[in-house]
Amino acid sequence: LVLYRNIDAEHTPLVLRNLSDSNDTNGKVSLQFDLEDTSGNTVDSGKILVGKAQTFTNTSTTQDSFMEFHTSLDGTLANRMTLSPGGALSVTGDVSAVNGSFTNMVSAGGDIILTNQSKIAFDNDATNTYIAANTDNPEDLEMHADHDIHLQPDADVRIHTGDTEYGTFLGSGKKLELFNVLNGDY
Repeated sequence: LVLYRNIDAEHTPLVLRNLSDSNDTNGKVSLQFDLEDTSGNTVDSGKILVGKAQTFTNTSTTQDSFMEFHTSLDGTLANRMTLSPGGALSVTGDVSAVNGSFTNMVSAGGDIILTNQSKIAFDNDATNTYIAANTDNPEDLEMHADHDIHLQPDADVRIHTGDTEYGTFLGSGKKLELFNVLNGDY
């Protein structure tokens, strides 16, 4: 099947429509991609699904949809990425940026892992204000700012190395307590 047209505008050669008008979010529409294994068996390999975020009525404010992207892992097709009605992207699994960057990134219970001396930057060019692994020792954390670094927790800030506590900034008493300080090394 080849669908084509010579037009200097958006070309929509295929429209998938689910005519369900039930008072729920069950009506979905998807485009599935199948591949074959070496024995000639069809394997569900990918799918793009669009669904109702809420019951659609004839009021446009209720007509919000989401989009899911499914891939096959170990022969099981599952949702790996969801685009919300507002444009928020949720990803199951690791996210990688090759020669790129992420902005406005939020982790909902998962780890954000930076590799290859990456930085969490708070300015446009990542040179003035950032948190990064120390380049000489990647296990050390480096905080850099051209001006002050402000810590404003709701409670105390404790400074530890392993099980040894060296200091506590008491939020309630607005004072600093130092521990294990010998020979004026502070």
